[in-house]
Amino acid sequence: MIPKLAALALALAVAAGTTSYARAATDPTAAVKADLAKLVSDYASARDTIVADVQQVTSAAQSAKGGSKADAKAAIRAQLQKLRPDLRAAHTTLQADRKQLHIDLKAARQAGVAKSLRPDIVSALKSLRQDRHDVRAAIKSALQAIRDLRKSFHS
Repeated sequence: MIPKLAALALALAVAAGTTSYARAATDPTAAVKADLAKLVSDYASARDTIVADVQQVTSAAQSAKGGSKADAKAAIRAQLQKLRPDLRAAHTTLQADRKQLHIDLKAARQAGVAKSLRPDIVSALKSLRQDRHDVRAAIKSALQAIRDLRKSFHS
């Protein structure tokens, strides 16, 4: 009896997913809203990952003060090697999301429903702008910590 219930539940879940995908494929408004939600979600996830990696670079630079130049260089390089793949992965994911959003927005414009999406787009842009600000602030603090570390070697 349980395998039949599990199969039925799986079939219902697949059917629900298929109908929402089919609706998004035929309804440009739903497709754009789904793309915006995915872009905002992926951007927030990337922000969390990148900010955490950049904070590790910052802490490595701050903790390297007072040590040797070679040790500081090794510590920062190790953290940068963790950061670079995350940056590449985020770039690839976000680029694909933006490309899909562009395609769906073009379809929405052709269908004449793009103006009704303006509040959703403005809201998403505000969220993305804030996330970008957070990343830039973290990078700025890491660069300042590295500058301070370099100055400590010269004095």
